[in-house]
Amino acid sequence: MANGVDQRADQLNTNCEIEDAPSTFKAVVWQHFGFPVSRNDKGEKQTDKRQTICKSCRATVAYNSGNTSNMRSHLSHHHPEKLRTQQPTVRKKPKPGQLTLTEVFGAPLPPNSQRAQEITRCIGEYMAKDLRPFSVVDNSGFRRLVNTLEPKYAIPSRPYFSRTWGLDNNQGIAVVTDNARNMDVAVREAGLSPHIKCFAHTLNLASKAGLNVNRASRLLGRVRRVAAFFHRSSTATAVLATKQGMLNLPAHKLIMDVVTRWNSSLDMLERYLEQQQAIAATLLSAEVRRNAREIDTLEPADITDAEDMVRLLSPLKKATTVLCDESRPTVSLIVPLKHMIEQSMAQCDEDSSTIAQMKRAILKDFTDRYQGEQNKFLQESTALDPRFRSLHQLNDSQREDVFDRLKLKATQMQNQLYLESSSGYVGSSDGSDMDYEGESGHLPAKLLNAYAELQQTDHDRNNVINDDDIPLTTTPSTPPSAVHNKEPVASMSQKVQSEKPRAKLQVVKNKD
Repeated sequence: MANGVDQRADQLNTNCEIEDAPSTFKAVVWQHFGFPVSRNDKGEKQTDKRQTICKSCRATVAYNSGNTSNMRSHLSHHHPEKLRTQQPTVRKKPKPGQLTLTEVFGAPLPPNSQRAQEITRCIGEYMAKDLRPFSVVDNSGFRRLVNTLEPKYAIPSRPYFSRTWGLDNNQGIAVVTDNARNMDVAVREAGLSPHIKCFAHTLNLASKAGLNVNRASRLLGRVRRVAAFFHRSSTATAVLATKQGMLNLPAHKLIMDVVTRWNSSLDMLERYLEQQQAIAATLLSAEVRRNAREIDTLEPADITDAEDMVRLLSPLKKATTVLCDESRPTVSLIVPLKHMIEQSMAQCDEDSSTIAQMKRAILKDFTDRYQGEQNKFLQESTALDPRFRSLHQLNDSQREDVFDRLKLKATQMQNQLYLESSSGYVGSSDGSDMDYEGESGHLPAKLLNAYAELQQTDHDRNNVINDDDIPLTTTPSTPPSAVHNKEPVASMSQKVQSEKPRAKLQVVKNKD
């Protein structure tokens, strides 16, 4: 090699003694190189540290103090197998009891630690107060948020919260389907409960039943022919735009309805009524009249019926809009919306024969959809929703019956949770679903307290309940007494109040 960096062994005494490098030299190449040793006239050993000798081929390699590049280059050219088989540097083992950086900063929080319990309690409180489902703990955005705030915290799984609140396996699986008969059979055969019919689909069926009344159907057909004519005639469309400008009407096109969407029929009627003056003027113009001999404008009686139909169907459209605007519509909306629609469909003396027939058809199709146990389940769901829990659509007897059922179910849940906590609940083997101390029974206790107090004021529809005064957590020290079906409501309230001192609900009378 150039500059005398690598000299072959025949240029050096092959019997030259080699001294190993000091132990402080940590480079791997020193396992294969050493310093040449010579003897002076007195026999004293002299080590030459200006060069090194390969232990394999006895070649001499120049060495500049602290630089091992020449030796590594020699190994890579002449002994590459030495580099492939070289042993990695052995790290020192930590002293007993000494933690590594990974162990110090990356160790997860134990599920029973105070910090982990506090975070878990806050997640449960978030679900209860913001009406979030258990599945929120599986959402990627929620998990990223929690991990950012506390990287060492392991979020419990969905079953942990359902078991903690006593809602696992005993409540069945709720199913939402359309109103098809085969869906009823499938859900019943699968043993799933409760079975809720999609309210949007129910609205669609009831609206179609009203629009299928003979008089309403013929009126829609006439409006549909007018709209179809303007859609296929460019001349009529151009004249319509001119007439709209002359009459200071919005430059809107006519709407064609879609068979599968009842609200498109309402939109078609509304647009026709908006543009009826421009439509009449256009159909009477000479350039359009010769091509529209079979197209007639509506008579004054037809216009009156169309306006009445729009007013009649507006509550149904409003209910549909409410459902569509909700990102996560809940079953608690069904009873209030259903009541609003039923009130709007009440017969009036001023109704025309067309409107009276439509109301009867809508009510007949609508009221039969939710009956029996399904109706009771919807009433209870509405009572549990803070927005609708006054149940103003029910009479006093029906309202008391709903709250009595809720209090009975809440007491049964609390009894069950007390028995489970007394016997010692054991979570999953990995500890992620472990039942934390003091977390059992909060939701049933809250339900008991809220509705035992609420029954004293639920008769007054103008009452406003302040939810901030309802305690979020309560851990009963003694098992709640079982509620007998014939026990008066007042004694139930007294019993709940005597179990544990609670913050009293604030009742504010609405002066309006």
